[in-house]
Amino acid sequence: KLDGQTIKFAEADIESELNQDDDLGEYSYHTFFLTSDGLSMDETGDLSGSGDMVVIGLISDSPTELEEGTYEFGLNSEIGDGDYFEVYSGLSPSGLDTYYAAYRGKVTVSKSGDDKYTLSFDFDVFTSETDTEDEEFVDGKIKGNYKGTVDVITGGEGVKMQKPSGRAAKGKKTF
Repeated sequence: KLDGQTIKFAEADIESELNQDDDLGEYSYHTFFLTSDGLSMDETGDLSGSGDMVVIGLISDSPTELEEGTYEFGLNSEIGDGDYFEVYSGLSPSGLDTYYAAYRGKVTVSKSGDDKYTLSFDFDVFTSETDTEDEEFVDGKIKGNYKGTVDVITGGEGVKMQKPSGRAAKGKKTF
């Protein structure tokens, strides 16, 4: 649910960075992109259309695959944790209505077959309203799930999301 409304995810994609090895140790990094009807992503990570998108970044203990289980999200991520959770509401080529970021929550991942996943998430999020000159942060809760095929992003330079300012459109209610 976003803004009191249920988002029906029409499509899911995953981008994976395998065999990572640095001061954190060996791990793999996986980013899920869940999109609503009207917004789609091609195999190179390019977006078209307009709608809502949920982005979930996960750090897996395994360097070669995304492990099933529950990934906790907090402000200090480690291997085996959720790294980030973002929601782009009203995303289109011309911009977006509202950007939400998580500060606490969890994602549960299970897999059946090569490309079928079940994701359940529950996050505390915040955004900012700009009805006045002083930014006021507004918090809320976003819960949801996706069950189905997840397409692999295989080519191109990967998904390049521009981070919005975090500001809601003037007068827009965010929760």
